[in-house]
Amino acid sequence: MTKGRGARTHGRPVCDRSVADAARSLTPMPPTESRRARLLTLVAGLAALLPLLAPSPGARPAVAAPAAAQTAPTLASVPLSPLRVTGGADSVGTVTLSSAATTDVTVTLTSSDPAVAAVPATITVTTGARTATFTVTTRPVVTNATVAIRASYGGVTKAATLSVLAPTLASVSVTPANGGVTGGSGTATGAVTLTGPVAPGSSLTVTLSSSAAAASSVPASVTVAAGARGATFAIATRPVATTTSVTLTAAAQGVTKTVLLPVKAPALASISLNPSTVTGGGSSTATVTLTGPAAAGAPVVVELTTGNRAIATVPGSITVAPGTTTATFTVETRRVTGDSSFPIGGNAGGAIRTATLTVRR
Repeated sequence: MTKGRGARTHGRPVCDRSVADAARSLTPMPPTESRRARLLTLVAGLAALLPLLAPSPGARPAVAAPAAAQTAPTLASVPLSPLRVTGGADSVGTVTLSSAATTDVTVTLTSSDPAVAAVPATITVTTGARTATFTVTTRPVVTNATVAIRASYGGVTKAATLSVLAPTLASVSVTPANGGVTGGSGTATGAVTLTGPVAPGSSLTVTLSSSAAAASSVPASVTVAAGARGATFAIATRPVATTTSVTLTAAAQGVTKTVLLPVKAPALASISLNPSTVTGGGSSTATVTLTGPAAAGAPVVVELTTGNRAIATVPGSITVAPGTTTATFTVETRRVTGDSSFPIGGNAGGAIRTATLTVRR
């Protein structure tokens, strides 16, 4: 205790005199006093000390705050992506909790129509995570179907709706794809493709049509079998005098797709010589070949040239008759003093072709 200053007990100053007086009150009484008087004196001294030992008004004992209790997460949602799929394609579901899992959480999954859209029985959200994903596996359907996907945990159930669609027509294409095909030179191939496979035990019929059947024709329809995503069909072409753009149309279940097929007029494909080497004064037979037959009423004229008029002569042109692809002409030569080689050429449909003729002395 510091001289001249009062002590503090439980935050309240106590004067030195009060402590001294209380101490003297505890001093034993002389032996002549009665036992009763001594007891009363002791009680009075204790009473004087009690106010000094009591805590000051308003003071509260320090109590440790209880640890905050962790709230168990609840199921918040179960979104799907995408919400619309063609039967046979998958969607991805995500179970989402209200907060991070404090321990592994097992969420129960169900489907309102497992034959159309199946899900695993459960999915686990691991400790510390808020989400977990699962796959919704769909199967091909004949008609559009709606399936409810549900997730349940801790008495809470969340649901999302998945639309499972029947396959429809995605596209129609032709091969060869670039440049088209020469009319009458053979068939092209068409193909229809669906958005998904056809359901088991069923089939899908695609109707076909051509905008110019005189140049290109297709069957009335093509059938896509169960489990398949498409089918092919033959495209017949006919000789044309000029290149014709044909639109091929495919339709199924209210969906229509088109593709353009150029059907080309014939052009010169090649020119050949037999023999290609002659002795001056002799002749060679030349053959011109078109890429396809000449159209009815439209013979193809092939213009001819020679690389050396002084040695070899050719007609100015040769005509390929309708329905045919070839024609021949004669190359006449003169005697020479030395060997000479030069081209014999033809031009038709914008295509130029040549063959080399050698004339020996």
